[in-house]
Parts: sequence; C-alpha cells; structure tokens
Amino acid sequence: MTIIVLLIGILISYFAGYVNAYKDYEEDAWVMSHSDIQTFYAEVKEVGEKSLLVDGISLNDENYRGEFQYDIWEEVSIYRQDAVISLSDLSEGDLISITLLTDRADITNIFKIQLLTDKK
Repeated sequence: MTIIVLLIGILISYFAGYVNAYKDYEEDAWVMSHSDIQTFYAEVKEVGEKSLLVDGISLNDENYRGEFQYDIWEEVSIYRQDAVISLSDLSEGDLISITLLTDRADITNIFKIQLLTDKK
C-alpha cells in the first residue's frame, strides 16, 4: 500500500511540474527582448536581383560597421516613407536603415528596409 501511495505521489508531482513548465514556456515563447530586434544604418553599395550589398555607417554599433551582403526575399518589406517599393528602386549611394529580427533559434533575418535618402 505504501508503494502505491508513493507511486501516485510521484506521478502527480511529475504531471504538475510538466503542466507548470509548459505553461511558462508558452507564455515566454512570444516575448521578445531588446536584442531580438536590431536596426542599423547603411549606404547601398550594390543592388542585385535578389541581393543587397551595403556599407554600415560610422554611427552604428561596431557590429554593424563595414560591408554586409544580404539575400532579399519577397517577404522583406522595403519602404520609402510610407510607400512600399521594390528592391530595384534602391540604387548605389542611397542611405537606408535595416531592421533585423532574430528568432528563438538564433537565426537572423531582415525584417524591414527603410529608404532614408535618395542619392539623387
């Protein structure tokens, strides 16, 4: 009888812990920290058909200075003020801001590109 009571107590403790841990996981799954979203400023060096070569400006954090090449997927939003534009609307010398989003698997993707000034 003592063994049965002990086993039932262990099973109840296991399931109560599992339910509590899963509830905490679900609550934290959609919470983002400040480090999950980063924005930096860059000058466009080259625009490809589906890629973008930029040079991070000196006002950025050290991690976002220098040249970066990004593949641009159709899901990436590119804006000039409030209007959506295409990648081909960007040209060499344009100043842009790039917003990066890092997911729970530590994969960083471009979330948004904003055209700040035209070279024209």
